[in-house]
Amino acid sequence: MRIFIAAAPLFLFITCKSVPDASSTGKIMIRWTETYGSVCCPRDLQHENHIVDYIKEFEIQNNVKITGTYKIIKGREGEGTYYLTLDGLSEQQRMEFAMNRYPKYSKEAKRELVKKIEKPVDLKNLIKPWTLDDAERIN
Repeated sequence: MRIFIAAAPLFLFITCKSVPDASSTGKIMIRWTETYGSVCCPRDLQHENHIVDYIKEFEIQNNVKITGTYKIIKGREGEGTYYLTLDGLSEQQRMEFAMNRYPKYSKEAKRELVKKIEKPVDLKNLIKPWTLDDAERIN
């Protein structure tokens, strides 16, 4: 009986725990991505509502630190993709991050955001090596 009582809290901890963060699995689990085009010629209007500004504001308002941030630079005019693990946030804060990022999204679009938060993708699956034999050329 004592073994069961001692194991019960461990079982609850394991079953209630969300997807592990990178520090415990060695994987970089991405919950949020945003891609930006050029700051000019023509300007990507998404720069007016940049993720970096949103992160700073979110951290101040919620007294948290968002960790696990990565960026791939795709050009010299601000083009790039930002990858966030959101490891420094609780589950509730992750949902708030998603829902408040684009408050004018439809309910259906917000459901898609929640799916991404709940089922993160390993960064290795987002960035795959390729060879010229694998590449498809778009003309």
